[in-house]
Amino acid sequence: MKKYFKLFLLTGIILFQFIFNFEAQTNSDQLKPWRGGWAYYNTNIAELMKTAKNLGFNGLMFYIKDDRQTKEICLAAKKENIDIYAWYTPRDKTNKDLWQIISQDETERLQKIKNDKTPGKNGYQFGGEPVNLDGEALTDDLLCFHRPEVAEICKKQLKEILQNYPQLAGIAFDYFGYKNYKCCRCPVSEKMFEAYYKKLLKDSAAKITAEKALEQFSLDTLTAFINSLADYVREVKPGCKTTIHIYPTFLAEPLYGNRLNVDYCLQTVAWYFEPFWSLEKINSYAKTVVNDANRYFPRPQGIPFVGIYMGKPGISKSKDRFREELKVIANTGTQSFSICPFNIFLEHPELGNILLDELGIPKK
Repeated sequence: MKKYFKLFLLTGIILFQFIFNFEAQTNSDQLKPWRGGWAYYNTNIAELMKTAKNLGFNGLMFYIKDDRQTKEICLAAKKENIDIYAWYTPRDKTNKDLWQIISQDETERLQKIKNDKTPGKNGYQFGGEPVNLDGEALTDDLLCFHRPEVAEICKKQLKEILQNYPQLAGIAFDYFGYKNYKCCRCPVSEKMFEAYYKKLLKDSAAKITAEKALEQFSLDTLTAFINSLADYVREVKPGCKTTIHIYPTFLAEPLYGNRLNVDYCLQTVAWYFEPFWSLEKINSYAKTVVNDANRYFPRPQGIPFVGIYMGKPGISKSKDRFREELKVIANTGTQSFSICPFNIFLEHPELGNILLDELGIPKK
């Protein structure tokens, strides 16, 4: 009996040490600054990776297009100790029946935006928080994730990526949201909401308007869908990392990213286009992104995201403005950061110098 007790005690100690070490490693990883760049393939991929390393980036996100490019990217990244993520957007251009539907008024306003050929389209924000009081919608078509078929499409696509490219460190989600930044108006979505609202009225003592209930329904189903795919990725490939850029915006709660159980949640604190956000707004958003990251889940790190284009009429940001934005982010105490497009550091090396001036090299 004493022999078995000692064996039981030893097993318990080993198990405790394993759990403690695992949690310590997980917590250590969470405390490390993380920088992720959304990149596109460059013929000089070695230079791109060296730039990423010199600027303190841990990960780069690429669209997976073919075997040759992917192998070349992953091999070059491995030499610089940089993780590569598959840039994943839920798309199916062949089945329009699964696309989201917006109202007739929204469709007419969207057509005016598409017809506008002026630089910058008169303040159109391309999926960011709109400044047009009449409302905006995304020019891209999005799948309705209230449809069971869409979940199956996404899972199939994700599984193929993970199985075909085991050298990838993770999946980077993008374009998860609503075409009108509020809800989907297809018959399936409306039927789901009707059942949701009836149950809400039945279960809740407080009265809630249909408008508020629709906001809640849209947010609940959006976050549940993303979380289900993140869980699926970890199921297919245990230990696989997940990251997401919150895009397009969700008007009722733009900074909903802390509701997602992903490793790195990238939320916009400074958007691409004029009118540029006030420094006060950038400060408020950056603090929320960094400090409230674990409000719902212990896993995520909150990563401030900045968008920038240069040299494009009507949609450019100056290097001085970029510096101002980074100064505000630095005031939160974080060294974590994300940007799109990452390749802008190759085209404008001065931006890399600004990044290092303001955020420094991440501490190990």
